Amino acid sequence: MYLTRRACCSGAVIGMLVCLAVGPVWSDDSEELTKMSERWHDAYNAGDASAVAALYAEAGMMMPPNAEAAKGREAIEASVKMVMTELPGKLSIVTVNTGSSGNLGFAQGTYSVVDDDGNTMDNGKWLEVLEKVKGEWYIQYDIWNSDNPIPE
Repeated sequence: MYLTRRACCSGAVIGMLVCLAVGPVWSDDSEELTKMSERWHDAYNAGDASAVAALYAEAGMMMPPNAEAAKGREAIEASVKMVMTELPGKLSIVTVNTGSSGNLGFAQGTYSVVDDDGNTMDNGKWLEVLEKVKGEWYIQYDIWNSDNPIPE
C-alpha cells in the first residue's frame, strides 16, 4: 500500500514538472494571422467598415486612442467609420510578430496613414488578440497607439 501511494505521488509530481518545463505549446498559425491583418487593411482601404467589423468576434473590442472602447461588431463598425472620417487616407500596415497557442493568438505591428498628397497623417503601433472559433480567427481585442503627440 505504501509503495503504491508513493508511486502515485511520484508520478503526479513528475507529470506536473513535465508540464511546467514544457510550457505552452506554440503553433504556427503566423500565415493565417498575417492574412487576417491584411484583410483588415484591405477592407479599411476599401472604405468598408462593415467588412472590418466582421473580422471581430461577436463580443470583440476595439480600443482606439483617445476614445472609448467599442464593444461588439455594431459599435466597432461605427468606430471604424469615425476613424475613416477623421483620418481620410490610405492605411499601410506591417505585421511584425505573430504567435498562437491552441485557440488563442496575437498579431503585432506598425501602421501609417498617408493622405492623397503623400503626407503622413499618423503612424504608430498596434496589437491584436485573436481567438479561433470553428476554425476561423476573429479579433477579440484590438488596440493601437500613435507615435505622434496628441494634437492640440
